[in-house]
Amino acid sequence: MILGMLAADNRRWLRQSNPAIWDWNGWGYGSTGKMSSSGERISPKTAKAFSAVYACIDIISTDTSVYPVDIIENVGPEKTVKANDQFPDIHRMLNGSANNAVLAMNLRKFVMAQMLGYGNGIGEIQRDGFANPIMLHGLESDRIRPAYDETTGELAWDYTGHDNITRRISGMDVIHFMGPSDNGVTGTSVLRYAADAVGSGLAQQRYTGSFYRNGASPAGTIKYGQKISKEAAEEIVRDWDAIHAGGAGAMNKTAFLPHGMEWTATAISPKDAELIDSKKFSVEEVCRFYRVHPDKVQSHGQAKGWATTEAYNRNHLIETLMPWLERAEAEYNRKLLPPGGKYYTQHNYDRLLEPDAVQRAERYTKLISVGGIKPNEVREREGLNPGGPEGDKLYIMSNLVPIEEVGKPADPQPQPPAIQPQPDDDDGEPTPDDGDGSEEARYDALVSRMVEKSARRLLRIEGDRMRSLCAKNKTGDDMLSFARKHAVLMAREFADVLDVAETAFAAWCLGTAVSAAVEYDSKRSSAQDMATKRESALPAQWAKQLVALASAIGDGK
Repeated sequence: MILGMLAADNRRWLRQSNPAIWDWNGWGYGSTGKMSSSGERISPKTAKAFSAVYACIDIISTDTSVYPVDIIENVGPEKTVKANDQFPDIHRMLNGSANNAVLAMNLRKFVMAQMLGYGNGIGEIQRDGFANPIMLHGLESDRIRPAYDETTGELAWDYTGHDNITRRISGMDVIHFMGPSDNGVTGTSVLRYAADAVGSGLAQQRYTGSFYRNGASPAGTIKYGQKISKEAAEEIVRDWDAIHAGGAGAMNKTAFLPHGMEWTATAISPKDAELIDSKKFSVEEVCRFYRVHPDKVQSHGQAKGWATTEAYNRNHLIETLMPWLERAEAEYNRKLLPPGGKYYTQHNYDRLLEPDAVQRAERYTKLISVGGIKPNEVREREGLNPGGPEGDKLYIMSNLVPIEEVGKPADPQPQPPAIQPQPDDDDGEPTPDDGDGSEEARYDALVSRMVEKSARRLLRIEGDRMRSLCAKNKTGDDMLSFARKHAVLMAREFADVLDVAETAFAAWCLGTAVSAAVEYDSKRSSAQDMATKRESALPAQWAKQLVALASAIGDGK
């Protein structure tokens, strides 16, 4: 029983006496802030009056919120896929609309900015009846403080709204961005550590404003060798201030002193006081606290030190943004996604690291050659339309082989079938089978073959002329009529020589004309499409004869 009580007590890891809760050092509602050594009181609201603080908070909160957040699924060893469609509400909360009134990007920026200013950024998760996250709401950090949940023994948060009603929120219903921490549970504002640096910057701004507001120039004292009354001295000072004080417009006016009086300058100029250099130092001091390069806050006092913009952005990502992005992803994983590690979130900051056009082209070329990316994916990234179905395939260099295959003899490549000569290309002598084998028979066979060869050549010439003529005249009924008449003429001239039916010649001539029309109207069609259109355009009763004739005369068109 005693062991059981001890075990139950250990489950309540966050006891009421735990200093992580009750030593709360956050800036609560109505806090006046911390007094700096320069005499300026620093709070998250007053510190933003110093441009370096405002710029650092704005840069980090903006740059961590503009990049989309993908939900990734582990589907196997070293293999992952995007699972955004499996969690549409969560994906919408982080990338589209956090709730009915606020964009996801604006809410993520707000929570991050609250953390950078107050040390704790809080986003409340709204769940449906099945405990599924459906919305995310931002809470003001100066109205919230940590609490001890006696039911679970874990961290909770008490939030006081503008109606002064306080309600308790479970720790698992809170997206908590935590800043630098002294206890590992709640964050401390960076501005508490940087109070003196920020105070110096605000004091310099206040001094500069006062200088231009009250800047009588030159500044000093008036000497007079004789004794005057107090009233007379006050009147002289009032007259002096009325002319030379009151802002930058009163500076450098001509001074007039009564007889016997002497002006002695006592103040040093801002340049002599190195005011400008001290202000630069204050800016760099604030940047050190936020891990932001001074160049990001428009302080260009030194060279960047990076050869390319991509290297510059990579440094900004690794040195400044990555710590905050990793913390945000861990919090999303723990509070929004199912436990177990199968699913996790990941920021997609490819746009930040995008190189220039030349470097992108080189990278795409290498990725395509190793099958790492599809051509259409490249076109999509570059804002171009898809390039067709072939662009959805992965390609790889064909001359790459596994290391274990190096040195092995290559497999014999299949040889293409030998091309059989067409009858038109047969210029050889007649074979012994021609005629009865006598010399006269061989001579007659040779003459006959020469005549047939000439006839076939003439037919092809006529076919080419017909194609050209039909193409120029866009075919039409008149051309088809002319093709039929021409077919009859060619049949009479060549039928006896080639011994082919007259209708076959007509089919060939008409087919030539139709082919020309198809070629003219479909110049971009593939060879297969051309053949299909040609066959469909020919009369069905001539199609077989046309094929036979084309084979006989050696014309494959």
